[in-house]
Amino acid sequence: MTLQTYAELPHLDVASAIIDTRPLDEVLDAKGLARRVMITIPSMAAVVAILEHTDLCAVLPERWLTLYSEPGRLAVAPLPLQGIDYNVDMIWHRRDDNDSGHRWLRGVISQEFAMLYAPADDRHRNGPHKLNRARLAR
Repeated sequence: MTLQTYAELPHLDVASAIIDTRPLDEVLDAKGLARRVMITIPSMAAVVAILEHTDLCAVLPERWLTLYSEPGRLAVAPLPLQGIDYNVDMIWHRRDDNDSGHRWLRGVISQEFAMLYAPADDRHRNGPHKLNRARLAR
């Protein structure tokens, strides 16, 4: 896929995404290109369902797709750009450091990212990732 083709595709953007697309948009802008964002959604929860039923594309981490989408359900292509780094930060107020519910939620988020970025052998050895819904219900 060329950068020009990529920019011309209709895009789905996630406002609170794992991937912050601002660095991508800055690189495209420097090359005189821009993504055609057709819809912006607030979370990653519906991304797979929306992509499966539309002609939209989205920038998603390959490991995220491995965990949350069945193989072959989505067409996948590498981003036609190199050297774009992304950060994910978890920020909270210090008054919540010792709050048990807040600590639990931070732990769940940390576990999710540990699974997401675990070496491929560890992910396959542990089987497909399933969020422990019983634990979340507590």
